[in-house]
Amino acid sequence: FLSAEPIRPFSWDDDERLLGASARRQPCLWGWPSTSLLGPDFEPQVLTEEAFELLSLVENNPGVKLGSLHSAENTASIARDLLQRKLLLLEGSEGGEC
Repeated sequence: FLSAEPIRPFSWDDDERLLGASARRQPCLWGWPSTSLLGPDFEPQVLTEEAFELLSLVENNPGVKLGSLHSAENTASIARDLLQRKLLLLEGSEGGEC
C-alpha cells in the first residue's frame, strides 16, 4: 500500500460546494429521531432544532442538494457541524462519499 502522494481528506470549506452536495443521515445513530441521541461511536449527541430539522429533511429527501433542502442562511455551518460530528454524510457532485 504505497502511494506516490499522501491521501488528503476532502475539504468542505467552500459553502457553494457544500450546499451543492447531496447528503445522507448517518445510519448508525441510536435514538433517532430525537434531539438527544448516540452518535456512531456511541458518544452522546444533542442536536439543536435547526440541526434536527436539517437531518430530518436529508433523511426524507434522498439525493437532493443541501442548498435546495434548507433555506436558512446558516445551512452550511449547520451541515459542517453535523459532518464534523459524523452525523451527516456528504457526496459531492464529482461523486464519491466524503
